Amino acid sequence: DVCSSDLFIAGSDYYGAGFTKHNTNSGFVDLDMHRVTPQVFSAHSFYSSKGTRLVADIQGIGDLWTDPQVLSQDYRFGDGDLGPRGMALFFKTFRHNSFADSMGIPIFPLSRNELKHQAKYSEDESTLSNELSLGTEADDSLADD
Repeated sequence: DVCSSDLFIAGSDYYGAGFTKHNTNSGFVDLDMHRVTPQVFSAHSFYSSKGTRLVADIQGIGDLWTDPQVLSQDYRFGDGDLGPRGMALFFKTFRHNSFADSMGIPIFPLSRNELKHQAKYSEDESTLSNELSLGTEADDSLADD
């Protein structure tokens, strides 16, 4: 019965075109980098909490973000909290950039296998994290990212 008193509907304002999923709680990161701010915010949340939390599932329009998911060491934030595995999946696909540097966010140490995985998404374009993790000097052109 559509008119039942047990029926609940959740909704939000319509914000128009331009809605972007920047990252998820399971490792997806927008590789087109429509904006670097959401990725850096997620990384910052990890380091500012000393590795106990990471805010992911960043989506929205511009800097109006909706419905984030907090990941934690102890899985305290519901079914979407994938814990340390979700955090590791984020950093596996996160591309360190000059904005992250300016925020004082260190380069997350990736294993060689993770670096290979990350490289297949950017074979023609090195990332700062790839260059520094492999012990080579970063290309000066990366400073303009």
